[in-house]
Amino acid sequence: MRRGVPLTVGIGVATAAVFARSLTCGFVGYDDRGYVVENAHVLAGWSASGLRWAFTTTQQANWHPLTWLSLMADASLGGANPAVFHATNVALHVLAVLLLFQVLRLATGDLWKPAMVAALFALHPFRVESVTWIAERKDVLAAVFWMATLLAWVRFRLRGRRGWLGAAVLLFALGLLAKPMLVTLPCVLALLEIWPLGRVHRGWRPVLAWLSPFALLSAASCVITMWAQRAGGALGSLTAYPFVARFANAIVGAALYLGQGLWPAGLATPYPYQWETIAPLRVAISALVLAVLTTLAVRARHRRPWALVGWLWYVGTLVPVLGLVQVGQQSRADRYTYLPLIGATLWLCWDAAALLAPRVPARALAAACVVWLAALASVTWVQQGYWKDASTLWLRALAVTEDNAVAHDGYGLELFRGGQNAEAIPHFAEAVRLSPGSATARVNLAAALSRRGDFDAAVEQLREVVHLRPRDFASQANLASMLLRAGRTEEAQNLARAALQGAPHDPRAHEVLGVVAALHGDPSAGAELQLAGSERPRGQLWVAVALSLLREGQTEEAERALRKAVEVEPTLPSAHTNLAVLLAKTGRLAEALPHFEEAVRLAPEDEGARRNLEKVQARLASAPGR
Repeated sequence: MRRGVPLTVGIGVATAAVFARSLTCGFVGYDDRGYVVENAHVLAGWSASGLRWAFTTTQQANWHPLTWLSLMADASLGGANPAVFHATNVALHVLAVLLLFQVLRLATGDLWKPAMVAALFALHPFRVESVTWIAERKDVLAAVFWMATLLAWVRFRLRGRRGWLGAAVLLFALGLLAKPMLVTLPCVLALLEIWPLGRVHRGWRPVLAWLSPFALLSAASCVITMWAQRAGGALGSLTAYPFVARFANAIVGAALYLGQGLWPAGLATPYPYQWETIAPLRVAISALVLAVLTTLAVRARHRRPWALVGWLWYVGTLVPVLGLVQVGQQSRADRYTYLPLIGATLWLCWDAAALLAPRVPARALAAACVVWLAALASVTWVQQGYWKDASTLWLRALAVTEDNAVAHDGYGLELFRGGQNAEAIPHFAEAVRLSPGSATARVNLAAALSRRGDFDAAVEQLREVVHLRPRDFASQANLASMLLRAGRTEEAQNLARAALQGAPHDPRAHEVLGVVAALHGDPSAGAELQLAGSERPRGQLWVAVALSLLREGQTEEAERALRKAVEVEPTLPSAHTNLAVLLAKTGRLAEALPHFEEAVRLAPEDEGARRNLEKVQARLASAPGR
């Protein structure tokens, strides 16, 4: 075993060095907000209440309490510093790599082939998504428990000590608490009995008995996962994703992973789900490739048993993430190969040694392996650069994929948050065009349209959201709020009341009722606005009041409301814009000018405010006495 110490150290150091670039990356908007940046439970660090939350929440449409606890630990150490989270991800990946190396060494008695499998697993560009994306903590954490379970099982089968069996069951249970994808691990343990352990000739009955607790844990995890994903709205419906389309996507995806495993070009996050445009010829070629590889593996099962074991490892562990049960909007993802591709790599390395070693000098073979690993490592280093921030990630996806609704929506959101509203709207609109059933894209488009002042168009988008989510009372409250801004007071009031029947504490519904009450002099207005979340109404509420008053011709009352909006929220562009317009219409140009200037400063993308500012400046410049 001592022969492997230099290799172990070398693989670990190389992996850490290649992924060191991850430490320079920040958070990305794609799930990192929900997992860390905007998650108060995680940012609070470890606590008794955090522990309870981790074991009871289905946030992010998953039940993975150990993942939450690991993120809380990072927050306890470094707060919201992304480098701490990245460092933990890298450390977990290095540990998983080294454990895999030890498992294969112990099970096969070999050194160099396990080292190559571990190195390929460690350095392949496919790993970037799992390691560099903070939200994928579940991948690297679960992988550590996967490898540790394999190691405990191999020790149990080689040494016969029941303590190792108990350790394997415990480690497997912990792994499921990190990520439910580990449900296929019992099947991999059974495959190891065929090769390299070679214990099948002693009979399957005792093996199946030993595997029964693993199978029970897997079954329980499947039930919990389906419940969590259905509760989180992540499961795609049969209508949105017909089974024929999902099956075709699964066939193409399984073949593409192998192709990109050998030639990792065009990697992106995410790959759009485009089942309507999957060419039948592409499906047929992919199916043929999979059929040929299956035939080769089956025919080689006696002379080269690692072929069948590696192939079944790849296909079996990939099944849960092939999209047969569709989760999310992506067709496939690099992170889905994290554990499955080990099986295909194992087949490749052992077959290469069996076929090439007798014919190729050892030094030449070693040199070729080093060159290949160096090439992969260089691509991995470059790929990490695309994860430095959300905008870079989305631009990369848009550059290497087509019709990517998620990427358009994500990039639009980054532009919107950065104050570039005019640039964000076309991306949101394209996301809606490509994915009309995406409620998220429609909500984002509505927000951008309302910021531009196009409330009627925003209302239409939110109507579609309510149609898509008829039981989502928060969406109804959001629509009610937009109806109020569009001046449809009675309709907004009725919808807000309906929303409160299902969500009695929704702040937006209370905002609407509070504003309507204020318009009619109802004394309940103050109570409603306090229920909306503040003792003093926010600026946007006063803007909504003012716009409604203007539609009723109550100009003086509207001006007072707008001045109140500027007072309570001086950084709200719409408050300054509307007050400036009102002042200009009533001939008070000099008084309107500073408000136009402030509106343009706060929202430089607002072309309407800029044009009004220029008009006022021109009129003042040409006024008599200037």
